[in-house]
Amino acid sequence: MTVPFRFFDLPGELQVRILGHVDAPSMLACRKANSKLTSTIDDDVGLRYKLELEIAGMIDGPPGGEGSSLSERLNALRAFRKAWACGEHPLHEVALAYENAYNMTWYDPPAMAISMAHIEWHQREGTLKVYRPLGSFCGLASREDVFEGLSLHHVEQGVPNTGLKGYEVDVAQNLLVYWYGIFDQGPILTTLAFQKAPFRPTIGFHALEPTFQRHPCATHPTITSCFETALEHFPYIKIQVLGDLVGWNMHSGDGWKTDMLVINWKTGAIVWHLHADVRTPHVKLISETQVVLVQCDDPSLHLFTINPAATADSPILTLDDALCTLRFPSCWERAARVQMWSDIGFSPAYPSGTPYYFMHDPDLTLLVLNMRLEYAVDHIEDGSEAVDNEDDPEDRTVSENLLLLIPIATLLPFYPDSLASAPTDSRPASNASPGSAGELLRSRTVPWENWGTHGTRLLFVSRTAATDPDVYAPSSLLGSCISTTRYDPSQGSYVVNVYEAHPLVNVILPSPRDGKSGVKSESCVGDTAVDDPGSPSDDETSDSATGDYVDSKTGRSHIHTTYPYRSTTRIVEPYEWEDLHFLKGNARDILLTHDGLVRMMVKPRSRD
Repeated sequence: MTVPFRFFDLPGELQVRILGHVDAPSMLACRKANSKLTSTIDDDVGLRYKLELEIAGMIDGPPGGEGSSLSERLNALRAFRKAWACGEHPLHEVALAYENAYNMTWYDPPAMAISMAHIEWHQREGTLKVYRPLGSFCGLASREDVFEGLSLHHVEQGVPNTGLKGYEVDVAQNLLVYWYGIFDQGPILTTLAFQKAPFRPTIGFHALEPTFQRHPCATHPTITSCFETALEHFPYIKIQVLGDLVGWNMHSGDGWKTDMLVINWKTGAIVWHLHADVRTPHVKLISETQVVLVQCDDPSLHLFTINPAATADSPILTLDDALCTLRFPSCWERAARVQMWSDIGFSPAYPSGTPYYFMHDPDLTLLVLNMRLEYAVDHIEDGSEAVDNEDDPEDRTVSENLLLLIPIATLLPFYPDSLASAPTDSRPASNASPGSAGELLRSRTVPWENWGTHGTRLLFVSRTAATDPDVYAPSSLLGSCISTTRYDPSQGSYVVNVYEAHPLVNVILPSPRDGKSGVKSESCVGDTAVDDPGSPSDDETSDSATGDYVDSKTGRSHIHTTYPYRSTTRIVEPYEWEDLHFLKGNARDILLTHDGLVRMMVKPRSRD
């Protein structure tokens, strides 16, 4: 006779170990199903920490370190969630002293506030400051490193160049990646000639050391592109570092000329290379084997795969080589103009041995598109707000500003399973031979309804004159969070909106039973029901992002998205320091950190 299996006949320790392999939604279901399971989950600190960690969109940090018991980590996690739910995000401040407050290059890779003196073509020396704010709840210590004497003399001695124009830092790999331009002609003596002179962008790989020598792991210290532009064309050149790969996006304003590369910075091999005659496309690495190209003039996403271990340079590809294309809503095609900026905010990697309690889950990372759609006034129904263009009264247009949050997990199903699960060296890449498995998915187009409705969140931000500047440019990204900053002149303060988007962000977490764990149950005050902000009124015209994009005024199709998100607001009062330069409305002044915000300020050095 077969004896039926009874879970509660198992030893308590084994019950806990089994429940430790259950995800948060299943654990919540178990907790509701049986009072004994409720007691088991609530009384075990490890299970409760795992449950609350997943609901918070976090992952556990490395074991060990001072004050890192499970009870202390759980209390810290609850304090973090309570502060964010109440709009009390910790605010750190960094005042930077430089000779010229206006001669600064701002930069903000995830959770690392970095400032660098702008290096003009006639000014050869600069300072790089790497600052990691304190983690108020996650147990991460602050860090500050200053590197003086950064000079392109270490890179191209005697070669005319533009000076350093952009860079990316990966502290975990002790890596500084930067770009500058090499002029094809001799020394340039005038400012006008400097702006007009053609140059070829060059990328370099250096160690984060005071002498800024070549990184010892880089086979080639610099790589020069065949792409040619000039400063007068306002070239858009962006760098992204992800592990061994560097994404390099180059676009020239004198025409629709674009060159996009993914380079293995250690081997020097170009593992993905694409030319496109389209308007300002952006290429983003979403993993070390997957690339997304964002197309602006014909709004869509093109998915590619790469082989990071390739030793030979990739052939030059086109959009036709994409595995598939994900389309945006068809109603956007009616816009007279579409402007789009994209960014992605992977949680930073830390040097080995860096202690912290918890960190944003990298699997929940967002690809964010900041969009501006311009429509002619004759497309707008009676009763809506028409905006005149002062330069041309006949040209009456209105601009709609949107944020589209795209979780990386939404894109992964559109990559073939055989490519995602196969060993790296066996995956067909974009430079694979014809007839590979990836070839079967080429030329596939996926309509918006099949991927965007349930897999993204579209936030309506504002409706303004098409000539107005963006008021809600994203400040920074980190994992599943994005922040925006605007200055409110009526209150004389800064309004920082923080958006979190992941599947469990609005889960109502029940309070644990009082008792054995020694954990502060009162810390769960912040774990209350959150009003769903994804259902705005039919007359959505406010100046704050509220969630679903319901476009009743223009009469165009409604766009409904359901991916869970929530928003919180932090009001930041400005300083009145006489010697402090703080740009009102500059979205890059207040940035996301590991578990709070940091305000970047410039304090000019005193002069004789």
